[in-house]
Amino acid sequence: MEFYLNSTNSFHNVSSDYTGTYFSDLESEETQLFSTDTDDNSFSQSGTGLATRIDIPYVERINDIEGNGSILNASLKISIKQNSSTDNLSIRDSLSVFLIDRKGDIYSTLTNAAGETTYGLLEAYDEEFKTLTYSIPVTYFLT
Repeated sequence: MEFYLNSTNSFHNVSSDYTGTYFSDLESEETQLFSTDTDDNSFSQSGTGLATRIDIPYVERINDIEGNGSILNASLKISIKQNSSTDNLSIRDSLSVFLIDRKGDIYSTLTNAAGETTYGLLEAYDEEFKTLTYSIPVTYFLT
């Protein structure tokens, strides 16, 4: 990843302290922390290597389901925890989604059938359930 700056002299440093958090025992970027160990919460933090990994088990066997039918559309919905957006830490309107290998190395962005990069998009606020939800298109994996 390249960063283009307006000045020839610059210094950038991103650091984090995970002491006393779910992440205090993480040893490397390849270490996985399961949702059962985080009270079913998910976290991402830019610049520190902290990202959410989502595994969809048995997706390769979706066509083994008996019967007839076609998948027209499929989306992964991720709800934002209430009160997690503040003036200082606002929620973005979109999420970049990457495909990774078993070691956690990125090999592609999420694309649609036409090969265009797609994003997780923030849906309208749900007044009934008082939730904000990202919708990530996953149809490409199922067709």
